[in-house]
Amino acid sequence: MADTSVTSDAVDAFIEITTAALSPDVLVVDGPDPVGDDSDALLYVGMADPRSTSRDNSAGSFDQVWASATAQTRDEEGSFLCAAVKWDGSGDIRAARRGAFSMVAKIQRLLWSNTRLVSASYPNGVDGLKKTSFTNVAWDQKFTTHGAFCVVMFAIKFDSYLQRSAS
Repeated sequence: MADTSVTSDAVDAFIEITTAALSPDVLVVDGPDPVGDDSDALLYVGMADPRSTSRDNSAGSFDQVWASATAQTRDEEGSFLCAAVKWDGSGDIRAARRGAFSMVAKIQRLLWSNTRLVSASYPNGVDGLKKTSFTNVAWDQKFTTHGAFCVVMFAIKFDSYLQRSAS
């Protein structure tokens, strides 16, 4: 059972399952400033808005409270932020929007079928993770001098149970 936080493991497992499910069509990026970001379809994990240069562009958050069982347990709620981006060089905003929303639909289906983020590195799911959900969706679309893009920003929310040994 996890005893500090499931956040880092949940992010790692999410990156692993989305990379497996979306590659090679989508470049899955761990945080900001990817190397090789010349893809026309990207999924940023741990980044609220790839268009922003603000220092408050946080990766996520979590809170822990006493679980009312013993002093050795905590309930944890948290989330990490993601952004699905699709570019269309011809300027077809509809194609960019459909591409971004298609990526998000695949991610939602992954979470429906795999709420504990089972992956090769986490064959039993993330230790302590009770469930995940898809939330806080916002989207935007724009034309640029290089074409059209759509970005769908969302959060992966998680609930977990933390327990440490009494020793």
